Amino acid sequence: MPAAVETAVYANTPAWHGLGTVLDSEGKLGLDVETALRESGLDWTVRKVPDFAPAEWDTVVVNGKPALVPQPGADLVRVPGRYLVQRQSDNQYLGSVGATWQPVQNIEGFKLVDDLIQMAGGGQAYVESANARSSSAETWATFSSLGSCTSTSTRRSRLRCMRSAEPIQTLGFPPFSNQ
Repeated sequence: MPAAVETAVYANTPAWHGLGTVLDSEGKLGLDVETALRESGLDWTVRKVPDFAPAEWDTVVVNGKPALVPQPGADLVRVPGRYLVQRQSDNQYLGSVGATWQPVQNIEGFKLVDDLIQMAGGGQAYVESANARSSSAETWATFSSLGSCTSTSTRRSRLRCMRSAEPIQTLGFPPFSNQ
């Protein structure tokens, strides 16, 4: 299974794929949100911009199959109700969204992780990793806590907070099926 990692940072231990930066957390269990975002390169912002397409298309044959290509000099027309998510640091387009989608910046989305770390207190919670997929359409931070799941458990708990430029169809679960 290939790793689709654009950028990543890990606290103390590298990931299975060996990609990304491993930081020594200087005796602490992990990283704080600010350090994780900065060192992973996820401290960029996005904006929603109107989507445009060529008004006129030609059909050509490529490798024996028909394909559409814009006519040379064709005017661009606004695609109604569609917008592109654009990363502002390098103007890369990350996805296509509808009119109601509103940007959530990485720093805003990962504030939940920061709040959880503050609530756990006493060095009991930390950021284990922060990553972006190769398309940067999805970014996430993995939060770990030494807090127990039950009064007798000492197992570490993990939570992954994800931000996506695309509407999320499922949250890590397969879609429901009647079959």
